[in-house]
Amino acid sequence: MEFELRPEQGVPPMLLGATLAETRSALQGLGFLDVEDFRRAPDEPGALFFNGPAGRLSGFVYADEDGRVVAIEIANPNPRHAPGEARDTVAYSGLDVFSTPAQDVIETLTAGTEVDAHGDSVIAPDLFMEFSRAGEHHDRVDDVGRAAFFSSVLLAGEGYY
Repeated sequence: MEFELRPEQGVPPMLLGATLAETRSALQGLGFLDVEDFRRAPDEPGALFFNGPAGRLSGFVYADEDGRVVAIEIANPNPRHAPGEARDTVAYSGLDVFSTPAQDVIETLTAGTEVDAHGDSVIAPDLFMEFSRAGEHHDRVDDVGRAAFFSSVLLAGEGYY
């Protein structure tokens, strides 16, 4: 299944502004059996953790104090295998952000918006998206030693950063 990063909307069927209950139901409707409540700290608003079998997406859906989705973080569905072997893909502007080399994704982003790169993190503030190279792709590096592919992406609503 292909999931599309849609700034200001979300990653359908995970939508910014939806309730966590609506998002849980949408994920379960897609066959994600492991959808659990999650909190990093007791005083933080609620969130969901979702995980599928090998080749399926995993990630987090973060909510505000009112239980409305404010950010969606998705991890590469199959980081230990060759890019493109996953059952699910995550796309932005026609590119699979996990199987396309990070530099190509960055070039696509910079063609349409400002991009801030800091270490393993690449932020497109106008799109409220952050891409990360941290994680399990360190066996595939580019010519300067950075992970060649992104390992996660976060899409947030306005005011999240």
